[in-house]
Amino acid sequence: DPHFEPIISLPEIDIKTMEEEETVLIQQRAKLFRRDTVEKEWKERGTGDVKLLHNTKLNTVRVVMRRDKTFKLCANHYVTYDMKLNPSYGSDRAWVWTTMADVSDNEPKVEILAIKFMNADAAKKWKDKFEEAKAIVSKGIFTCDQIDKSEEEDEKDDSVSDSSGEDSPNVSSNNISEDIAKDVSSLTLNDAKENGENKDGAEKKEKCENGDCKDGEESK
Repeated sequence: DPHFEPIISLPEIDIKTMEEEETVLIQQRAKLFRRDTVEKEWKERGTGDVKLLHNTKLNTVRVVMRRDKTFKLCANHYVTYDMKLNPSYGSDRAWVWTTMADVSDNEPKVEILAIKFMNADAAKKWKDKFEEAKAIVSKGIFTCDQIDKSEEEDEKDDSVSDSSGEDSPNVSSNNISEDIAKDVSSLTLNDAKENGENKDGAEKKEKCENGDCKDGEESK
């Protein structure tokens, strides 16, 4: 076979993920949702591997999750000693919690998040490691209201104060109502709440099954 030398030689680039100096406490498959406080519903953030990353130098632990294929961040926030994982009513494999500064979209933002695992055992393992992470950061009194940011995020201090203003939901780390927690039980790993896709098709199918479909719809 003929061999052709490349016209341009491109050097290999070492891409940094900012996770190089952190230890993985746990890594599991899950689906993440966020609470839309305006529309009062859960919206899908992404499916992928969620991790708890421990930085031994700073004594911090982060929740980091990247979407499958694109590897785009859908969760990136510090664990604080006063964070609480609230169980989802009606589901033994989902947790709900609040973070005061998720920076997955670059700007710090208050978020109510829900995560759903494949089974109850995986959910329990996550809970156990989350409590372990809280114990780690409690040694440095790393709280929701007093986040000791790393050097890379010092420049965002002004944005943190802005994010808690009029555009932010009025929530605290443990202020999650029962109704919000109950909603998570209806979410599945196959849900697509973000765009509401297939909703019209499902309604049309239900009408046809009840004999209410119009002419021409049965063949669709």
